[in-house]
Amino acid sequence: MSHYSLQEQLTGEPEAMRRMNRELRRNLILETALIAFALGVLTVASVYLAAFGWRTHNDTLFALGLYILVAHLAFHVSEFLAAAITRPHDTHPDAFMMFHSREYLIANGTALLEFFVEAYVIPESWKLDPARHSVLGFFLRVNFASALLFTLLVIVFYGIRVVSMLQCGSNFSLMIEDERRSSHQLVTHGLYRYLRHPAYFGWFWRTVCAQWIVANPFSAFAHTGVAWYFFRSRIAYEEATLQRPDYFGEAYKNYKAQTVVGIPFL
Repeated sequence: MSHYSLQEQLTGEPEAMRRMNRELRRNLILETALIAFALGVLTVASVYLAAFGWRTHNDTLFALGLYILVAHLAFHVSEFLAAAITRPHDTHPDAFMMFHSREYLIANGTALLEFFVEAYVIPESWKLDPARHSVLGFFLRVNFASALLFTLLVIVFYGIRVVSMLQCGSNFSLMIEDERRSSHQLVTHGLYRYLRHPAYFGWFWRTVCAQWIVANPFSAFAHTGVAWYFFRSRIAYEEATLQRPDYFGEAYKNYKAQTVVGIPFL
């Protein structure tokens, strides 16, 4: 009897399948390492850009560096780390949420386009004068104060999402699970005591604030509208699923009555 045949009898798994699994794991590890390396390089570049902008009093570069660092790099790294901590057996490169939809890539691309057009293409004489319109200028013109304020808000709101994912533990899933797992429990402690969807709450308000770091009014309103519409349909479907008798049933209905979503009109 060959060594492979003996192994197959002992493990119940064909050698070809084991080789395929090893190759798949190797590829996933390599892809994860490459993404992490790229994010690390971009993190160093964005920190340098923000520091250079601060040192040279260039609010445009300062805001761009903060925007890339907080609204994108910190987001992708935190999504992966939260997934790795809560459900390590399900962790894979997609957990970075880098290319999860075409719409996401288009939204981020148009946001950067809006920023560069306003900063470097539109003549200064066409732009709002912040000295004459201080309130509008705070939101519609890139400046150190608004960049710092909205960066802080993005950190706070996204921090709520990350904390809620960790508090939910293995019960959290990026995809709505139509069938209840035997280990799936209804989480009602921590942030979930007050918000029944704190991860969605954090994502939504992060989206609202992120574009104001770089004074992108068009992208800010567009992203907010798209996020609201997305969560309206997702939350409705998710709650209908969780209220099914074969899921949490009356327990979720009672929990729902005692909590809020925290997103306007939802």
